[in-house]
Amino acid sequence: MSIDTNGFSAAAVGDFQDTSAEKVMARMPNPGQVRIHQGMFPDSVHGVEDTFAFVSLDVDLYAPTLAGLEYFYPRLSPGGFIFIHDYNNKRYSGVRHAVDAFLAKHPVPAMPLPDFAGSLVVLK
Repeated sequence: MSIDTNGFSAAAVGDFQDTSAEKVMARMPNPGQVRIHQGMFPDSVHGVEDTFAFVSLDVDLYAPTLAGLEYFYPRLSPGGFIFIHDYNNKRYSGVRHAVDAFLAKHPVPAMPLPDFAGSLVVLK
C-alpha cells in the first residue's frame, strides 16, 4: 500500500522502518555534535530556533519536503545551503513538485547535482 495518495511517491507502508536513532548515531563520526529530533516533520522541530549552515532533506514525500524548505530556508546562515535528496528521482516525484513549488514562491538560487539520486542544492 502506497503512503502517498497523490501519486507522488512509490514508497510503501513499512519502507524505511529498519532504522533507529541508535543506528543513525552509531554511524556518526562525531556523535557529540549531532542532535536528533525524532518524529514527523515539522512537528519534530517544534521549539528549535537555531540557525543552520547546512541542512540535508531526505524525506521522500511532497509535504515534508515543502515543510522542510519553508522551515529551514529562513533559518539558513548567509552562504548556507540545503541539500535535497531525490529531486530527480522518479520514484519520489513529490520531492521535485515540492521543491518547484518552493522555488516558484521564493526565487532563490538552486543547483542540480549529477548524482545517482538527482539531488539539488538550494543556496542562500
